[in-house]
Amino acid sequence: MKGFSGRQLDVLIAGVQKAGTTSMLGYLKHHPSLVGHEWDESSYFVDDRIYEAGWDEHRRRLYRGKSVGENQLLFAKSSGVTFIPGALDRAKQHNPSIRLIVMLREPGARAYSAYRYLLGSRLERSTTFGEALRLEDVRLATDFGENHHFAYKRRGLYAPQLEEAYERFGRDQVRVVVLEEFQADPVRAMGELIDWLGLVPWSSARVEEILSNRRLPYSMQLPVTGLGRVPSSLGRLVVPPRWRPLVRSAVTRQPATKPGPFEPESRELLTRRFEEPNQALYRLLGRTITAWEQPGTGAD
Repeated sequence: MKGFSGRQLDVLIAGVQKAGTTSMLGYLKHHPSLVGHEWDESSYFVDDRIYEAGWDEHRRRLYRGKSVGENQLLFAKSSGVTFIPGALDRAKQHNPSIRLIVMLREPGARAYSAYRYLLGSRLERSTTFGEALRLEDVRLATDFGENHHFAYKRRGLYAPQLEEAYERFGRDQVRVVVLEEFQADPVRAMGELIDWLGLVPWSSARVEEILSNRRLPYSMQLPVTGLGRVPSSLGRLVVPPRWRPLVRSAVTRQPATKPGPFEPESRELLTRRFEEPNQALYRLLGRTITAWEQPGTGAD
């Protein structure tokens, strides 16, 4: 495959989970100087088995049928890299010059979005968000490697994750994108991101077209936890997000579970829990994220 021999990643959307990383993957794939993958996630840096099999093997699977030119950048998305222990070290070993895009979302809203996603994925069995929050510490203490998906509160402690990224790569190689700010002015935010990557800029009209008409084939990763053995032929299916619950129900033979609301008591608990961690993040960034301080933040 032309241009792939020995090629490492130039750019990595490194986190955080449920903060718009998949959408960002889809947006950036439209730029002619960027080559991305069709799967919605690369697990290379966060999965021991995949990492031990080697980058060449993963790259062949991840970019199957693609080529990369001399002047193009190879990029991937892996939303757990800032959170999973050791993943940033692996990214550093892979390419010390790699540039990281770290997307952040108000941590209470992020936690509830993760709960809804995991419930639909048949990984979460708690029927209420409050129950899932209460179980988190026990789950992580019992088996972090198996249960890190359920780190609803811990994944929202952004300052330590960002500090580690700065320590490994320096601030110049890390770009923080706040989801709420991106949504408020996507044309400006995308323009700044493209400029940071050193790419030929898009016109405002082109950005608006891409943001409103994103088309990205998704490769659904079927959940393995609690399912026993899944046939390898079903290991990856190209399925649009709207059909995923039906496919999962067919595979798992479990009925779809409708998520409960973001209960007021859970909202209050998370507001208190993240008050000081958010202040630590603001000090690290040198600014306040005002969108997180406004009433109504963390809406469903």
